[in-house]
Amino acid sequence: MKNHQTAFSRAALAAALVVLVLDLSMACASGRRPGRGGPPADWPVSDFPQFVCVSSDDNGFSGLPGSGSEGGLHFLTELFAGKRNPAGTGNPRTFDGASPHFSFFVVTGYLAPDGDGSGSDFYSGSDLPVFVKRAWREALDRGHEIGIHTHTHPHGRTLPVAAWEEEMRRAIEILARPYDPAESPERSNPLSGLGLSRSDLMGFRTPYLEYNDDGLAAAARMGFVYDSSLEDGPALGPHRGDFAWPYLLDDGVPGLDPPVGPHAGLWEMPIVAFVAPPDEACQAYGIPAGFRAALKKRQSYFEPENGEITGMDWNLWIAFAMSPPEFLATLKYSLDLHLARRSPMPLGLHSELYTAKSGDAPDAEANRARRAALEAFLDYALAKPVVRVVNHRELLDWIQNPVPLK
Repeated sequence: MKNHQTAFSRAALAAALVVLVLDLSMACASGRRPGRGGPPADWPVSDFPQFVCVSSDDNGFSGLPGSGSEGGLHFLTELFAGKRNPAGTGNPRTFDGASPHFSFFVVTGYLAPDGDGSGSDFYSGSDLPVFVKRAWREALDRGHEIGIHTHTHPHGRTLPVAAWEEEMRRAIEILARPYDPAESPERSNPLSGLGLSRSDLMGFRTPYLEYNDDGLAAAARMGFVYDSSLEDGPALGPHRGDFAWPYLLDDGVPGLDPPVGPHAGLWEMPIVAFVAPPDEACQAYGIPAGFRAALKKRQSYFEPENGEITGMDWNLWIAFAMSPPEFLATLKYSLDLHLARRSPMPLGLHSELYTAKSGDAPDAEANRARRAALEAFLDYALAKPVVRVVNHRELLDWIQNPVPLK
């Protein structure tokens, strides 16, 4: 994988800092603006659920017994099975007391390693296809949402529409193949899939978050309801001064680099930046002061003035080499900033970052610490009465038919 952090010019940064989100004086601002999604403009902030929208990319490690891996997507499925959203008043339209759900964006090359990319390092060490299918099917049976992350996980900046469409088409075709519950390592069935209908597949995310306008055009042409590939942030994103709600691409996003043209009817579920705690907040979140200065030493592109990091766990664990306490502090602080506005907090994961090959003791210990940190964050979030952990499909359904939290 590569670093997902988008580069911005210092001039753009200077302009963005004027409206930095850390000025909480806007905390009662309404959530809906034209094309931006969110609740009606006349709702008080107290009526908004605080959504935490969890997703996982790639998902080539199952973590199932006998697979040779420990953790994986099975870890996420089991973790979520043991949690519940706050009870509220019992309203199902605001997910009161419901099981929390995640979205998982899949690379179908893990299921059909048929010579079109499976020999690359990207697939190295992944579980046998039979175990990957079982883990994906298990997650679906627990109510989680599956999305497309291409078939071969290509770099996408220069891909034309036709190449994007072929990646999407191949993935859809494999997932639509009938599921074979009797498949085993001893009796593999390379022609089996997950038995999904086209309507089960609403969302798409580009590998490495390397989008281009042709990719979004392909997603619209292939009938996806939403894309989730564009980065946003209060200081450095297109919706500066705010944490973005999902929005329609009817007018495009010309300010992005590369720019995005109009794609009528296609929703964008943006990857919103995490914010690392500043010195004055570090102690409250369990880490020493000087955290942002330390992050600057780890990655020169990091801007301590705003503290933003691309909203994917790869950037925290790998690019910035965070310890579990630093990871947890960053997620907690980011959520508390979102709570001031009740804007959705996306949390992008990679299930393999919580995976160790069975018997690999040092790796297993490190990954158990990561799992514990992720669970601690979910417990922190779900202890707040207004938080609702949902997947992308559920969040979009609420945005299109909002119901106040009562």
